[in-house]
Amino acid sequence: MFRQILVAVFITAAVAAQASTVYQNNFDAGSSSLSDFTPYTMYGATSIQASGGQLVIGETGLAYGGVSLNTASLAGYSTILSANVGTVTWAFNVANMDGVYNNGFNIVLACNTPNPYGLAYYQGFPSVGYALHGGGGVGNEMYFTEFYNSLTTYQMLIDIPDGLGTLPQTGAIRITYEPGSDTWSFYMDAGSDPSDPTAASQLIGTAVDGIYTHEALPYFSFGGSYSGTDYFDNLSISVVPEPSPLSLVVIGLTTFYWQVHRFRRARKV
Repeated sequence: MFRQILVAVFITAAVAAQASTVYQNNFDAGSSSLSDFTPYTMYGATSIQASGGQLVIGETGLAYGGVSLNTASLAGYSTILSANVGTVTWAFNVANMDGVYNNGFNIVLACNTPNPYGLAYYQGFPSVGYALHGGGGVGNEMYFTEFYNSLTTYQMLIDIPDGLGTLPQTGAIRITYEPGSDTWSFYMDAGSDPSDPTAASQLIGTAVDGIYTHEALPYFSFGGSYSGTDYFDNLSISVVPEPSPLSLVVIGLTTFYWQVHRFRRARKV
């Protein structure tokens, strides 16, 4: 009977320990969908709007632009990535359409400045962090990077030669970070119709990097570059929370059960 109770409590605790969503935005509330974000632009005209249930960023000429989210106030999330108590997951949909030039898109998971292109660099404060780059290159290559000085100066961590093509192809992307080992994992499902990014299951690559995970990186951003349009949707950030009191009880009960079990076996011998 005790074993049955223990199994039931363990299952309940396991469900309680699932990742907790600390931020979510489906961009389906019009302009108010962007109330959490701050825009940035460089070198040309950039349009930013929530349209058709998506975040739409359009660039003209050689423009750079995007929107940043300050994650410092998110409950259950540490901007010092290594200080998070469990796996951190970023999930989102992305698509792009080329204009006169090959359009590029970038998703900055964590950065120390709101403008990842590093305007602050000229004042002695370089932009550093971690980002996914796509479009604008040779073929459909994408790459996940650790960047320093600005978004355009980086160390490649995961190379994705066969990445996301232009519309109608859409990516459902999930990127995870494990604080205990500084391990990054990149998952992507691509198709002509958007799918749930939190369920992206195809593992494309992994990397170990902790250069900037031990300092505060409070800004997340979506952005694009050169001529074209980028589409983003279904953003979520989640963290596996600290063990609940129920989980700690399970650990104690499990330890007690096996101690009693070993004691009984020892007596029989």
